[in-house]
Formats: sequence, structure tokens, C-alpha cells
Amino acid sequence: MKQPFAPIHPPERPRSVDGVLLGVTLAMALAFNPLVTSSFGPGTAHAEDTRARTRTGAVATPGLTAGAGPVRLQANLDRHSVLVGRDGEVRAELVISADESTTHVERKDTDLVVVLDKSGSMRGAKISYARAAVRELIGQLGPRDRFALVTYSDEARTLVGMEPASAAAKRSWLGTIDRVDADGYTNMSGGMDMAFDLIEKQRLPGRAARAVLISDGLPNLGDPSPKGLIRRASRAPKGDYVMTTVGVGEDFNEFLMSSLADAGTGNYHYLASGGDLGAVFANELSTARATVASGVAVRIGHRPRVSVKDASGYPLEHQHDGSVVFRPGILFGGQERRIWVTFQVRPDSTGDIPLGDISMSWKRDDTEHNTRLGGVPTVTAIEDEKRYYTDFDEKTWERSVVTESWNATRQEVSRAVSAGKKDKAIGILRDYRSQNQAANAYIGSSAVDDNLEDAEELEAEILEAFTGDGQAKKQNVLSKSQSESAYKSRRVGQLKK
Repeated sequence: MKQPFAPIHPPERPRSVDGVLLGVTLAMALAFNPLVTSSFGPGTAHAEDTRARTRTGAVATPGLTAGAGPVRLQANLDRHSVLVGRDGEVRAELVISADESTTHVERKDTDLVVVLDKSGSMRGAKISYARAAVRELIGQLGPRDRFALVTYSDEARTLVGMEPASAAAKRSWLGTIDRVDADGYTNMSGGMDMAFDLIEKQRLPGRAARAVLISDGLPNLGDPSPKGLIRRASRAPKGDYVMTTVGVGEDFNEFLMSSLADAGTGNYHYLASGGDLGAVFANELSTARATVASGVAVRIGHRPRVSVKDASGYPLEHQHDGSVVFRPGILFGGQERRIWVTFQVRPDSTGDIPLGDISMSWKRDDTEHNTRLGGVPTVTAIEDEKRYYTDFDEKTWERSVVTESWNATRQEVSRAVSAGKKDKAIGILRDYRSQNQAANAYIGSSAVDDNLEDAEELEAEILEAFTGDGQAKKQNVLSKSQSESAYKSRRVGQLKK
């Protein structure tokens, strides 16, 4: 048995793609010399309509390359069939990557805006941790970086305008931080609005920009609705910058803070103490400075009998033409992002069902670039249940279970535990185990067997958290540890190592 409340991590995945490649290696010619910005264009490629069957019945399209640059997009399906008359889930693993050589790109100077919650709920240890977090961030800024500080309680205030991080300025800022005390209500929406206005009005060309929201995520003034706050956070990627969130304290709203990070295409961190601040913020600034593609957006075209249910938790934007867009944020040199797109397929007769064409756009040096996969991922509707399981791509399905499905389930369980709903949490886990045990009876993955044991152990942890003394605290610790670990495990490759 694992120790109670220990984060459960999926097995490490190889960097190579084990699944059947759906003919979709895309390379774009990125101009790393800042003086050469027109060395690549849209780079759209189209596949021949010829397909070949693999031994498992998978449909594959010949791989195509657009350009010869180091940015690539790949897609792999976890299965290649769906059963007629049933609503079936199909997952596509999208791998967005940049060659290691791109780390030699000139580092960008950074405009960093901290949005600090100083409301009454932040009194005590929370405001101390938050002040320490801001001090750590300031200490990591270089002289060519710029910094601003926005605080909020009843109203938002700019305590430090956008200023270069000289040694004298940094000393002054530290004194300002020391004088921040917690009091009043929590107007988070006002703080976000002021910070985003500041970035958009004062940002200089060629610089990376990042907002860092530090809060316990308990808004109660202004627009406190999750929908309204998430809509505000989505302003960041549309403006070609990023918002990261840092949750502090034992009672912060991890679900709101992680949702805001997703909408802002940044990262989400849980600040239990000050011990990990250096590594966390060194990573934040390193990724901002090494960005080679910003504003990355993936579009999935509409097809009959197919809907997009999820994209590793990123907010889905439904377009007028029926397509779906999600925004995974930035790409830095040597990075590999793995994002699972879950399709719901409704087959009413046998035959091939295209899932939708997949395209990607991003910005480099203020120029937008676009490409699309060299083929459309397709599944076949069949009636033979035994063949259905043989049409699974074993390695890709295994990764889809232990990475995406398991961590999405843990996030659901975390919400139920946080709400005090023991039976619901147990029911979610048992449904998960039952569904994957049935599939694994055909496939026989040892990694999935181990994962199902993890699920059984998590059930035992839940039962223990709802018994004995200190139940509320045990449930809170379990909810937050599982939520943060699951969130980061779904974001494979999002942070620099």
C-alpha cells in the first residue's frame, strides 16, 4: 500500500511515440534568426485519399511533412473501431514538440506582473507565503526584465508600475512587499482586469509577458463567478501572453485556481509552504524567456456523429462552424506537449467515420503561422465486439488510461471529496475500475493492472479520510494533493525540466 495522501503518478512515458502514427508528422520552418521572419509560410499539407490497414485493422495515412523546421504535431488514436449502436469514446494523443536546438534562440526579456490577493482571508500564514513568493520572483528578474505589482482586496491598486528590474528598483519593491497587509473583501476580478490592462497598454514589442496570480481563490466581491473569472483569464492567450496561478493556504479553491491557469494557458501551483518557491519561479521565468511559439491554438473541425468532449481539461471554445478550439499556450525549445482529445462517436451503421481535421496555429515574432495534419483521423464502425477490442492500439490505449483517464478521474474524485461526498467519490472510482477491467481483460496491459491497483488504494484512502478524528482536515489534504498531482500529470511536458 502507498502512504496515505501520497500523490499517485503514472509510469514514465517514453519520448518516442509508440502508437500508430496517423500520417501526421508536421514540421514548420521556424526562423530562429530574429532578422529572418519570413522563412516559412502557412505550410498546409493534404494527404492522398489512400489508406492502408494495419494488422489490427487500424486506418493509417502516409506521413507527410510541411517544410523542414523543428516544430511538429503528431496524432495517435487509442483505438480504431467503434461499435454500431453505442456511444463510444475515442481518444487522440496530440504531441506538439520543438527540437532541442531551439533552446539556442535568443532569450526574451520578460514583463512580469504579479496579481496579489491581500484580502482578509489571506491573513496569517497565507499572506506570509504570498509575500515570500513575490520576493522570490523579484530575486529572479534580470536587469532587462520589467516588473509590476497589482494588489486587490475591496478594490484593485497598482503598487508598482511596469519598471525595469534594476538593483535599486528591486530593493524598493521588496520594501513595498513587506508593507502589504491582508484586510477587506476579495475583488479578484478587479485585480485581474487591472493587471491585464497594464500588460496590454505597456507591453513592448519582442518581449515575453506573464501574469502570476497569487491567491486563496475565494472571491466575494466584483464578479466572483467562476464563469466570469475564467472568461477574464482567457483574455491572456488572446493577447499573446500567459497567466499562471499560485494557490496558497489549506482552504484555497484549487478547482477555480487550476481552471484560471488553464484559461490563461499558464501553470497552476499549490503553495503549501515557501520551500519550493525557487524552483517553481525559476521554471516560470525560464519558459517565458525561451518561448519559440506563443499563442498556440488547436482547431478540430466538425464532422457528423462526432463531438469533442475534452482536451486534457483545457477550455473548449465552440465556433459558429461547429469546430472546436482549445489553447495549450506556449512552446519552448526542446519541449514536448502531450494533449489527449476525447471524441464522442455515435455510429448508426457500419463504415468509416472521420473524427475531424486537426489544424494548429501559433505566433513567432508577432507573425502568425498555420498548418494542418496531413490526414483526417478516422475510426471504423463495426458490429463485432471481439474485433472491437483487437482494434485497440495497445500502447496508446495504455497511455490514455494511465495518463488521461486516470488523472481526469482523480480530479473528479477530488471534487467529490472536497464536497464531503464520500459515496460519490467511491462510485466514480468503482466505475473507472469496472470499465477499464473489462477492456484490459482483452488487452492484458500490466501497466493498466497496476493502475487499477492504484485506484483500489485511493478508495481505501478515501474511506480512511472519512473516518476517525480530524475528518475535515484529512479530506482537505487528500483533495488538494490528488487535485494538484492529477492536474500536473495531465499536463505532460508543460514545464521545463
